[in-house]
Amino acid sequence: ACGRTPSAPCGIDLQTKLSQVAEMREIHVGDRIDVPEDLEAWGYLRVGDDPAPEPVRVIEAWSCEHCGADPLWARLTVENGVLTDVSVTSLAEKDLQAADFLSGEIFAWVDVEAGHRLQTMAPAERRAEIARLTREMAP
Repeated sequence: ACGRTPSAPCGIDLQTKLSQVAEMREIHVGDRIDVPEDLEAWGYLRVGDDPAPEPVRVIEAWSCEHCGADPLWARLTVENGVLTDVSVTSLAEKDLQAADFLSGEIFAWVDVEAGHRLQTMAPAERRAEIARLTREMAP
């Protein structure tokens, strides 16, 4: 839930490029997802230290159609090709440490210079920088 409308909490409704098959479909926990081998080539930033994580945990951006909150963040977990969890998260460093990849949507929320810096950093530096940028953007 986004938390902005406590009487009617929001469900997570997002788009992802996490599947190798390009199609418009609703996915739910328990559905099969064929995750591409090289998520960085698909536009994701590596934030985890494991070069071949299993399960794969990806943070995606979403917005709430009910309260208008944007961006919100969700962590998708795929284990053995099955979506096992979708949960609300943030871009705090502790939450980034609990993920392996971050959606390229982050580039829509940071300036061009910061985006270039993020692409050249190692995962640990990247997590710290994203958390810092997120704190600066907070209202």
